[in-house]
Amino acid sequence: GVEQVSQRDSFVWQARPTDPELEAEMLRRLLVFMGLGEAQADTVLAADPEPVARATLQRDTSNQPYLQVQEDFERTWQRTGLALDRLGFPIKDRNRAQGTYLILYLDPEQNIGQGKGFWAGLFGNDEKPAPQQYVISLVEARENTRVLVKSPAGQIDKTAEQILTLLQAQLK
Repeated sequence: GVEQVSQRDSFVWQARPTDPELEAEMLRRLLVFMGLGEAQADTVLAADPEPVARATLQRDTSNQPYLQVQEDFERTWQRTGLALDRLGFPIKDRNRAQGTYLILYLDPEQNIGQGKGFWAGLFGNDEKPAPQQYVISLVEARENTRVLVKSPAGQIDKTAEQILTLLQAQLK
């Protein structure tokens, strides 16, 4: 869903995280509106099966992580773009024909305690590390889509795996 957020002198609509309880209540109200009794609507919602994970983190034969998404390329492309927006990743470039997103990401753990002492940390220069570019590739595999994240050097490092984990939480 979306929510209205204040930005100085105006309001904008911003994507918000999914809310299963709100979705269930809206579905219940829709069922009642369409003629189902409230007790029947509650029964239908109570019988809701366990959701199936659409995105699972897996490893290939060379132990490289990837996301296996149980949807076709078109739907996965759209949902990945929305997930990147929700996560706040700046998208530097996107190429649908190649199935790639070029994003910027600054690993919060990257430069923690890099040889600075206590006083240097307080009074030293305020140099901030530059965000790194990562390539997110979507590859169609039959009815599924494989999502890979590679570092600027073309490798799948620890940070790339963290990005995959964040994407999995959004695409599940």
